[in-house]
Amino acid sequence: MLNNLRKQNKISFLKTLLKSYTNNNLLNPLKISIENNNDKKKQFNFIQKQLFSGAKAKHSLNPNFSHKNTEDVIPKESYIVNLKGKNKLDYIKEKQIKLADDYVCIEMKAAGMGPYDFYFINGHKPLKPNMIHVPGCEGSGIVRKVGSKVCSSYLGKNVAFMVDYNDPNARGSWSEFAYVPESLVMEIDQKKPEFEKAAYCIANPLTALGINLDLLKGRKCIIQDTGNGAMPSMVTKFCVKNGIEIINICIKEEYKKIMINNGSKHNFATDTNTMDELKQLINEFKPSLYLSYTGGIFPSKVFDILLPGTEMCVLGNMSGTNLEGFKTNDLVFEKKWIRGWSIFHFAERYGMRKLLDQLKQSYESGDNTYNTILGKEFKFKDINEAIKYYSLPTREGKPVLKP
Repeated sequence: MLNNLRKQNKISFLKTLLKSYTNNNLLNPLKISIENNNDKKKQFNFIQKQLFSGAKAKHSLNPNFSHKNTEDVIPKESYIVNLKGKNKLDYIKEKQIKLADDYVCIEMKAAGMGPYDFYFINGHKPLKPNMIHVPGCEGSGIVRKVGSKVCSSYLGKNVAFMVDYNDPNARGSWSEFAYVPESLVMEIDQKKPEFEKAAYCIANPLTALGINLDLLKGRKCIIQDTGNGAMPSMVTKFCVKNGIEIINICIKEEYKKIMINNGSKHNFATDTNTMDELKQLINEFKPSLYLSYTGGIFPSKVFDILLPGTEMCVLGNMSGTNLEGFKTNDLVFEKKWIRGWSIFHFAERYGMRKLLDQLKQSYESGDNTYNTILGKEFKFKDINEAIKYYSLPTREGKPVLKP
């Protein structure tokens, strides 16, 4: 190396070597600019120090890194929202859990709230016994610790994520520190992060992207039932963009305005329109796919008037009630069929990292398909007030939770 240094400009050589190390993930990306420093000696000493300062170099090269990126400053205990049982939540201090090899620990900045959380909170899905359950399936924050199988370049990065908090190795986003599989983490803007928006930038958007890739291909028309949720709005935008006719069944007349603003031309309101009017729309546009986000008996009434050969995909259950009223003859003789669809099952076939990369590229390109309207902000300690707000039929945006 000394011979090489004598043969060429020392600074130029060390920059080339440092770039090579960075490209091969041997060191964290160097983003500290030294180009404007005219003092050649200082430039040389700085780069040389990064290359030859041993293990500490990995961290010192990351501009976001500080002593706070180490586990030494992650407190042994931190505050969490604890789900004790059906509709029983409290705010307590709890010990940190062990970080699994392929997981990261994230210092929370903002968290979302959605139907998946209430699937557990309302007791529709049993909790695994003998473990602390911290709700919150999505959020955003800063990576403070990584497992042994995770690249250290994640340290200090601003990220968004989703998580299954029924996973014994995970801890949900309604906590000061979340524990998340690296495979469900997506980097966000490192210079000017909008943590509040990022708290809702994966779960619904990723599902909408999956629906577009897996269910909308080759369709001329689809139909979906919808409230004022973000997911149906995203699906509507995809349909408009792809030239697919869409019939939106809104549970209230006022929600038709939301779908009209998203570009939907064919909108039906259950509180002002009749099923005969819906049947006319179905006969005219012949949807081949019905996306349903709710339970109860209403979806079976829609299914009953769909044309033979139509597929129904169940994507959620906003009402919290089981599906009812389906006729066996529709399934046997009309060649109609029903199935559940989950982004996780699709990701097993398509690749979760591939999906996250596509989603990230969409955000970077300025695509507004995935915009979520944000509402009031709440502290984790005020979780019960946040839930009351979420349940309001008149709320205009989703609550944002913060430590």
